[in-house]
Amino acid sequence: MYIGGGIVGLILLILLILLLTGNLHV
Repeated sequence: MYIGGGIVGLILLILLILLLTGNLHV
């Protein structure tokens, strides 16, 4: 499931990963 096709989806994935890792480190 792509939310934007390419770049948008990638950005959202990166933000999600950063958010998850940030929460885990917190």
